[in-house]
Amino acid sequence: MFFEYVKNFTDYKLFSTAHILFFVVAIILSVGVSIALRNRSERAKRIVLIVSAALIVFNFVFLQLWRVWAYADGRGKGILDKVAYIVMPNEILPFQLCSLLCYLVPASVIIKKEWFYDAVAPICIMGGFLFFFYPDGILNRYAPFSFRVLESVLQHTVLLFFGFYLYVSKTAKIDIKSIRYPFILMGCIAVVAIFANLLFGSVDDAVNFLYIRKDILGLGLPSVVTALIMAAIFTAFMFAVLGVCKLVSVSAKALRKEKKENDDKPSL
Repeated sequence: MFFEYVKNFTDYKLFSTAHILFFVVAIILSVGVSIALRNRSERAKRIVLIVSAALIVFNFVFLQLWRVWAYADGRGKGILDKVAYIVMPNEILPFQLCSLLCYLVPASVIIKKEWFYDAVAPICIMGGFLFFFYPDGILNRYAPFSFRVLESVLQHTVLLFFGFYLYVSKTAKIDIKSIRYPFILMGCIAVVAIFANLLFGSVDDAVNFLYIRKDILGLGLPSVVTALIMAAIFTAFMFAVLGVCKLVSVSAKALRKEKKENDDKPSL
């Protein structure tokens, strides 16, 4: 049951007790640990980022190995089944948002550029939230405490933490100037995804990079319209992150000012 693959799945209810529990725990851990580690030395902050990136990469590689084993086990035992699965365009090019973050997160840690952190941080947060709020294919297809669900929850919790920690530790920032970086990064990714969908869509019908080739929203709309809607959602989310960061910053300044005024008052 723990390693059960799609071949024998029964639908599980989304937003069940387990689903909500996973999300609440992910948020508490991501925000709580970020705050607890925010005032560490620069070396300690660097170690936290490296460990997070390493965990994301290890988890992603382990998942791909498991999927090859599980797929071949479900569809055939021979080596040809495994090879056929690996070379499918939808598998050799894991060009979805959270899959790409498994490359972008370690790249940002290696490059150590502020603009790269500014670009990756809000996308990590968005990827984590999307998993919990649009979890079709994972949380509704596997047992709540199966390997596939726990692996996905772990991966997206670490992504959430990475995004939160970049902001809390002041390694990344988001303001009117820096908000262009996630837009530029996602714009480049979207262009590649569009061409990849056109190139590989006729070879493997499962190809739907960034979910803009097929009617993933279920509205019966053309793919171009779907892509524009998803771009609007992305824009709204980025500005929501900007607004939350601004609110937190203003609140923090007000609290510091109030504390300073209280400390300056003469004691009787």
